[in-house]
Parts: sequence; C-alpha cells; structure tokens
Amino acid sequence: MYRVSTAMQFTLARNTINTRRMELLTVQEHIATGRKVNTFAEDPVASRKVLQEQSTLRTTESWRRTANEAQLLLETSDSILATVGDNLDRAYELTVQMANDTNSGENRQNAADEIRGIRERIVELANTQRNGRSLFAGLGNASDPFQLDGSFSGDTGRLQVPVGPRAVLDATLGGGEPFLDAAGGRNTIETLIELENRMRADDGAQISDIIDEVQATIDRAAGARQQLGHRLVRLDTVYDALDRAELAADSTLAEVRDTDIAEAVIRLRESETGLQAALSITGRLDDLSLLNFLR
Repeated sequence: MYRVSTAMQFTLARNTINTRRMELLTVQEHIATGRKVNTFAEDPVASRKVLQEQSTLRTTESWRRTANEAQLLLETSDSILATVGDNLDRAYELTVQMANDTNSGENRQNAADEIRGIRERIVELANTQRNGRSLFAGLGNASDPFQLDGSFSGDTGRLQVPVGPRAVLDATLGGGEPFLDAAGGRNTIETLIELENRMRADDGAQISDIIDEVQATIDRAAGARQQLGHRLVRLDTVYDALDRAELAADSTLAEVRDTDIAEAVIRLRESETGLQAALSITGRLDDLSLLNFLR
C-alpha cells in the first residue's frame, strides 16, 4: 500500500509541475506577444470577438479611404471654382467698364482680348482632373469636357462614394453644374464668347445688356462652391463617426485581446512561485523515498 501511495504522490506532483509550467509558459507568451488571446482554442469566445472587431476596423478603414478621396475631390473642386470666380469677377468688372460710352474702340478691343484670355483660363480650369477623374465632366469622366467654343461633352451625373453604413456622399458636383445654365441658356463659356463679340463690335448698349448674364455666371460658380462647402461640413461629421467607430473597436480589442502587463507580471510571479513550490514538494518526496529505501 505504501508504494502505491508514494507512486500516487509522485504522479500528482508531476501533474502539478506540468500544470505550473504550462501556466508559466502561457503568461510568458502573453507578455512577449502583448496579447492574452493568441489562438482560437485558447478562448473561442474572445477570439470571435477579436475577429469581429478586426473586421469592423477594416471596414472603417475602407470608408476612411473613400472619404479621403471625396475630400480631395471636393477641396480641389472648391479651389478651382475659387479661381474661376476670380476670373469671372474680372470679366464682370470689364463688362461694366466697357458698357460706358466714354470708352474708345481700342479700349474695348483690348478688353475683348482680356475676355478671351479669361475664357481660355476658365476652359482649362473646367477641364481639371484629379486622380484620373475629370472634376466637372460627370460620371462619364470625359476628357476635356469643355471646349473653347462652349460645347460640353460630359453628362450631369455625380460621383457618389460610400463613407459609412448606409451613408453615401456626393464627391463631385453634377457634370458641368458650375458652368451650365439650368434653364438652357448660354453656359459660362458661351457667355464669355458673346461678351467678347459685343466688345469687338464696340457697342456700349449691347455690352450693357449682357451685364446680368455675366453676373449669372458668377452666381452659378458661387452656388456650386456653397454646395461643396456643405458637403465638406458633412464630411467632418463623417470623420467624427469613423473616429468613434475606430476608437470603440480599438477599445474592445484592447480589453478582449491585449495583455494587461501589470496583471500579467503578477501572474508570472505567482506561476513561478507555484512551480518552485511544486518542485520543492517533489524534492521532498524523493528524499522520503530514499530514506524509506535505506531503512
């Protein structure tokens, strides 16, 4: 009976040592990796939660990329239209000046030349591209949708991008929107052509009659910029929502997956102490077994 009892004690001691060693190795791994869940088998429930939050982070990052793309397009469009507005302001200033009959024919010819230069610059601006996309061409993304003769080869579509769950943002204006007359009248380029022709005709009354039409081109560009501003404000709320979603996912991951180093160090010391105690007990059993043998 005594030999069986001693054998059982040795078995229990070895099992305890193995358990303590495994505990020690596990804690050491948690500290080394910075994670308390390293395999699915270690904690299936926590592992599923980790996978869920990682998926949330990937999706959120995808939305952030499309939001960044939208921001680039919106800000670039706004900058372009600011320059367009400056040029149209100058065109309006010249129109008012040249409507005055005190101007000579030479003055009006010089003003007409300047209006032509303004038209060329605005056409170039209206054909601006970013990341391979024509900003004012519509969904068809036509290259150089505006021509110097005022023709427009784009469409009125808008590029929409997903920026969150069930959230979509217009990343571009409708094709040609800052330049086309919604009522079907002359577009901005055509108005500038007409203005140039009237200046070359050296007729103050005709120039005066087109002042309101030139003002309308300014209003269209300004209205388009206002739309862009509203979308950029909305984009700020989108970024806030994405930040909150990422913070929540990171917080959950830290709670479920990441190692609390201070707590892990305490567990490490406890595991080391437990292993040393188990080894000490085994040593005493060895001494007792040898003593009984000598007797």
